[in-house]
Amino acid sequence: MADDLNLTLDRKEPRRPDRTGLVIFLLVLAAAAGAAGIILQLRGAGEDPAGLPAGEMEILALKLERQGLHHAAADAWIEYLEAARPGREEAARIWYRIGTIRQAGGDCEGALAAFYRSEASARIEEIAREIALAVEECLGRLGRFAAQRDEIESRTAAAGSGEQKREQVLAEIGAWKITRSVLTAMIEADIDAQLRQAAGDLPADQMRLRKEELLGEVLKSGGIGEYLERFVAEELLYRHAIEQRLHEDPGVAAMTRRVERSLLAGAVLDRTYAGEVSVTEDEMRAWYDANRDRISQGGDPKPYDEVRGQVAAAVRMEKQAAVQARLLGELREKYDVVIRRPAAGADEETPE
Repeated sequence: MADDLNLTLDRKEPRRPDRTGLVIFLLVLAAAAGAAGIILQLRGAGEDPAGLPAGEMEILALKLERQGLHHAAADAWIEYLEAARPGREEAARIWYRIGTIRQAGGDCEGALAAFYRSEASARIEEIAREIALAVEECLGRLGRFAAQRDEIESRTAAAGSGEQKREQVLAEIGAWKITRSVLTAMIEADIDAQLRQAAGDLPADQMRLRKEELLGEVLKSGGIGEYLERFVAEELLYRHAIEQRLHEDPGVAAMTRRVERSLLAGAVLDRTYAGEVSVTEDEMRAWYDANRDRISQGGDPKPYDEVRGQVAAAVRMEKQAAVQARLLGELREKYDVVIRRPAAGADEETPE
């Protein structure tokens, strides 16, 4: 018989894969994944993948804001928030800023939404009062006086002033009750504003004393009743104007912006003076010695004690003028100002 068939297979030892190449491949893959994760984290912290980096978005928002493009500036700040993802307190400040921009642009509904978002993000004491006033103003401009009243009452209650409800009510406009303390605060605010216009160069302590004196005179002389009548009349006319949407009239809006610009410019100077201007006794005496001929009576200088207040005001005015000149110089440089004065008579017709 032929040789038996060998049905057994030759079994060779299988080849083991090269583990070195596999390890290198896995290491490269892991490194790539880690790098991608880091990039995503960096983008999430400071860049909007679909737009500009947070830093550039902030610059854009500031530029739009400076140019008075309120709607575009508010949108840019919102994009900045999405790109930068700041902490709750910083977010609250930016939402407050967005609210003021929208309010300046006449978008009271958008401003209210931003102010409420600011408060929802974090409560910051230094802007809490400003937000409360802005919310009240926006609700009034929208003609939502019931909501305005409820807002005032809720904020007053939250501040722990529940005793206000037990005070004497001096007037009622619809459901809004005007108490004596509320009216007194209004009178004080008006006196303060008038004093700043008429005697803004007075030192802070003298300003407070003068305000207390004037407030006392109003309260003692029965002037509070006259003020109440004027306030109610003004409030009624204001509400009627809002219902007629006069604040949307181009002429009225332009006048409002001019008044607002003047008030804000004055407020900037007042705050700057308060932080940088002070008058010492030595400065006052030095000014008196150098300028006593300017303060004379019949050729003889008045004694220092008689003109001390006048000297203090003169020193303060000189310091304020220097601070204002320095501040305006800085702002001209910051906002890239170029002033080209027209030649004398350039716009006048030549007489025949």
